[in-house]
Amino acid sequence: MGRLFMEDKVFSRKEFFREGLFSILKPLAAMIEDKVETRVSRNFLRPPGAVDEITFLTSCARCPHCADVCPREAIKIGSTSDGIAVGTPYIDPYDAPCTLCDDLLCIKACPTDALNKNTKKEGVRMGLAVIDYESCLARQGMMCEECFTSCPLRGEAIYMDGFSGPVINDGKCVGCGVCAFSCISKPNSIKIIPAKR
Repeated sequence: MGRLFMEDKVFSRKEFFREGLFSILKPLAAMIEDKVETRVSRNFLRPPGAVDEITFLTSCARCPHCADVCPREAIKIGSTSDGIAVGTPYIDPYDAPCTLCDDLLCIKACPTDALNKNTKKEGVRMGLAVIDYESCLARQGMMCEECFTSCPLRGEAIYMDGFSGPVINDGKCVGCGVCAFSCISKPNSIKIIPAKR
């Protein structure tokens, strides 16, 4: 069989076409992954235990099991108008945040590997809460501890710094969104930055 050359390498015909196809598809795959991550990460959270976005999209069975068992009804199923992959679960923390139920029922209900079965409550990483100190009422000297008292990991993920107000512990915050949902300042002083998995 003849040998073919590509960038000073010698290939069999099969290897030549495989390498050529790979070199064409690799940038395309990277572009699609960036678009998928950017689109999803700007608006929504995935349920606790969600694996990286590309694996999630290929693993998710598009069944409603995780949403059906969510005691808070925080998990919604994406439709064409949501700007997210149709049939996949997501959480909008400003509408109904994840309260990190003790048994993480959504993970147990998932029939595939889209939600990591080994995830513990403290190991959930849906995103990260970020406080806008300019608009935070507690940072303006008012008595407000709504975000602190509502946090499922109170004292770990968020704590009060004396009279200075709430502080997010980046290493412990799971991004559930309860603090943002509970925030009473207008506009909301807490933003949830979805995890880029």
